[in-house]
Amino acid sequence: LDGKDAILLVEAKAHKSEFAKVGKAKLKEGASEKAENNLINIGNRIKEACVNLNSKKPGFKISIDSHYQLSNRVAFAWRLNQLNVPVILLYLGFTGDDYFKKDYFKDDLHWKEEFTKYINGVVPVDFINKKKSDFIFIQSSLAIK
Repeated sequence: LDGKDAILLVEAKAHKSEFAKVGKAKLKEGASEKAENNLINIGNRIKEACVNLNSKKPGFKISIDSHYQLSNRVAFAWRLNQLNVPVILLYLGFTGDDYFKKDYFKDDLHWKEEFTKYINGVVPVDFINKKKSDFIFIQSSLAIK
Protein backbone atom coordinates (compact mmCIF):
# COMPACT_ATOMS: atom_id res chain seq x y z
CA LEU A 1 0.00 0.00 0.00
CA ASP A 2 1.82 3.10 -1.22
CA GLY A 3 5.06 1.12 -1.21
CA LYS A 4 4.53 -0.25 2.32
CA ASP A 5 3.83 -3.80 3.35
CA ALA A 6 0.18 -4.06 4.31
CA ILE A 7 -2.25 -6.62 5.60
CA LEU A 8 -5.06 -7.62 3.27
CA LEU A 9 -8.21 -8.78 5.07
CA VAL A 10 -10.68 -10.49 2.75
CA GLU A 11 -14.34 -11.12 3.50
CA ALA A 12 -15.79 -13.16 0.63
CA LYS A 13 -19.50 -13.55 -0.08
CA ALA A 14 -21.20 -15.88 -2.54
CA HIS A 15 -24.86 -15.11 -1.88
CA LYS A 16 -27.05 -12.37 -0.39
CA SER A 17 -28.04 -14.20 2.78
CA GLU A 18 -24.39 -14.03 3.87
CA PHE A 19 -24.94 -10.32 4.50
CA ALA A 20 -25.93 -10.87 8.11
CA LYS A 21 -27.55 -7.89 9.81
CA VAL A 22 -27.81 -9.56 13.20
CA GLY A 23 -25.90 -8.51 16.27
CA LYS A 24 -23.58 -10.64 18.36
CA ALA A 25 -25.54 -13.46 19.93
CA LYS A 26 -26.18 -13.12 23.62
CA LEU A 27 -24.32 -15.47 25.90
CA LYS A 28 -26.00 -18.62 27.07
CA GLU A 29 -27.25 -18.67 30.62
CA GLY A 30 -24.44 -19.76 32.92
CA ALA A 31 -21.68 -18.54 30.59
CA SER A 32 -18.30 -18.15 32.23
CA GLU A 33 -17.03 -14.84 33.55
CA LYS A 34 -14.29 -15.02 30.92
CA ALA A 35 -16.90 -15.28 28.14
CA GLU A 36 -18.86 -12.37 29.61
CA ASN A 37 -15.73 -10.22 29.85
CA ASN A 38 -14.80 -11.13 26.28
CA LEU A 39 -18.21 -10.03 24.99
CA ILE A 40 -17.95 -6.74 26.90
CA ASN A 41 -14.44 -6.19 25.52
CA ILE A 42 -15.57 -6.81 21.93
CA GLY A 43 -18.41 -4.33 22.38
CA ASN A 44 -16.09 -1.72 23.84
CA ARG A 45 -13.54 -2.11 21.04
CA ILE A 46 -16.24 -1.72 18.38
CA LYS A 47 -17.55 1.40 20.16
CA GLU A 48 -14.03 2.81 20.36
CA ALA A 49 -13.50 2.24 16.63
CA CYS A 50 -16.88 3.80 15.83
CA VAL A 51 -16.16 6.96 17.84
CA ASN A 52 -12.72 7.34 16.27
CA LEU A 53 -13.91 6.70 12.73
CA ASN A 54 -16.78 9.17 13.18
CA SER A 55 -14.34 11.83 14.35
CA LYS A 56 -12.71 11.64 10.91
CA LYS A 57 -15.68 10.75 8.71
CA PRO A 58 -19.21 11.01 10.18
CA GLY A 59 -21.69 8.26 9.39
CA PHE A 60 -20.24 5.14 11.01
CA LYS A 61 -22.70 3.14 13.11
CA ILE A 62 -20.75 -0.05 13.67
CA SER A 63 -22.07 -1.89 16.70
CA ILE A 64 -22.14 -5.21 18.49
CA ASP A 65 -25.96 -5.06 18.28
CA SER A 66 -26.36 -4.95 14.49
CA HIS A 67 -24.32 -6.01 11.46
CA TYR A 68 -21.92 -7.65 13.90
CA GLN A 69 -19.75 -9.35 11.26
CA LEU A 70 -19.31 -6.12 9.28
CA SER A 71 -18.77 -4.09 12.46
CA ASN A 72 -16.17 -6.55 13.71
CA ARG A 73 -14.24 -6.48 10.43
CA VAL A 74 -14.22 -2.68 10.26
CA ALA A 75 -13.19 -2.36 13.92
CA PHE A 76 -10.38 -4.91 13.47
CA ALA A 77 -9.06 -3.11 10.38
CA TRP A 78 -9.26 0.21 12.25
CA ARG A 79 -7.35 -1.26 15.20
CA LEU A 80 -4.57 -2.58 12.99
CA ASN A 81 -4.27 0.87 11.47
CA GLN A 82 -4.05 2.38 14.97
CA LEU A 83 -1.06 0.10 15.52
CA ASN A 84 0.55 1.64 12.41
CA VAL A 85 -0.16 -1.40 10.27
CA PRO A 86 -1.39 -0.41 6.80
CA VAL A 87 -4.51 -2.44 6.09
CA ILE A 88 -6.86 -3.10 3.21
CA LEU A 89 -10.28 -4.53 4.04
CA LEU A 90 -11.68 -6.17 0.91
CA TYR A 91 -15.26 -7.35 0.59
CA LEU A 92 -15.24 -9.71 -2.38
CA GLY A 93 -18.41 -10.88 -4.05
CA PHE A 94 -18.46 -13.99 -6.19
CA THR A 95 -20.85 -13.40 -9.07
CA GLY A 96 -22.57 -15.71 -11.52
CA ASP A 97 -22.42 -18.84 -9.36
CA ASP A 98 -26.06 -19.97 -9.36
CA TYR A 99 -25.47 -22.79 -6.87
CA PHE A 100 -27.59 -20.79 -4.41
CA LYS A 101 -30.33 -20.43 -7.06
CA LYS A 102 -32.40 -17.33 -6.09
CA ASP A 103 -29.86 -15.90 -3.65
CA TYR A 104 -26.71 -15.46 -5.76
CA PHE A 105 -25.09 -12.30 -7.10
CA LYS A 106 -25.92 -12.27 -10.80
CA ASP A 107 -23.20 -9.84 -11.93
CA ASP A 108 -20.97 -7.00 -10.75
CA LEU A 109 -23.80 -4.45 -10.76
CA HIS A 110 -26.02 -6.74 -8.67
CA TRP A 111 -23.14 -7.35 -6.21
CA LYS A 112 -22.55 -3.59 -5.84
CA GLU A 113 -26.25 -2.91 -5.27
CA GLU A 114 -26.58 -5.61 -2.60
CA PHE A 115 -23.29 -4.62 -0.93
CA THR A 116 -24.38 -0.97 -0.80
CA LYS A 117 -27.74 -1.95 0.73
CA TYR A 118 -25.92 -4.05 3.32
CA ILE A 119 -23.52 -1.35 4.52
CA ASN A 120 -26.00 1.52 4.23
CA GLY A 121 -26.46 3.14 7.61
CA VAL A 122 -23.50 1.26 9.12
CA VAL A 123 -20.50 2.37 7.06
CA PRO A 124 -20.67 5.54 4.95
CA VAL A 125 -21.04 4.44 1.33
CA ASP A 126 -18.61 7.14 0.22
CA PHE A 127 -15.92 5.62 2.48
CA ILE A 128 -15.73 2.56 0.23
CA ASN A 129 -13.10 2.43 -2.52
CA LYS A 130 -11.49 5.68 -1.39
CA LYS A 131 -7.91 6.21 -0.24
CA LYS A 132 -8.20 7.37 3.37
CA SER A 133 -4.62 6.92 4.62
CA ASP A 134 -3.30 3.51 5.53
CA PHE A 135 -6.80 2.05 6.02
CA ILE A 136 -8.69 1.30 2.83
CA PHE A 137 -12.05 -0.45 2.61
CA ILE A 138 -12.80 -1.69 -0.88
CA GLN A 139 -15.38 -3.87 -2.55
CA SER A 140 -14.93 -5.84 -5.70
CA SER A 141 -16.36 -8.86 -7.43
CA LEU A 142 -15.06 -11.94 -9.15
CA ALA A 143 -17.12 -13.72 -11.81
CA ILE A 144 -17.49 -17.49 -11.45
CA LYS A 145 -17.97 -19.22 -14.77
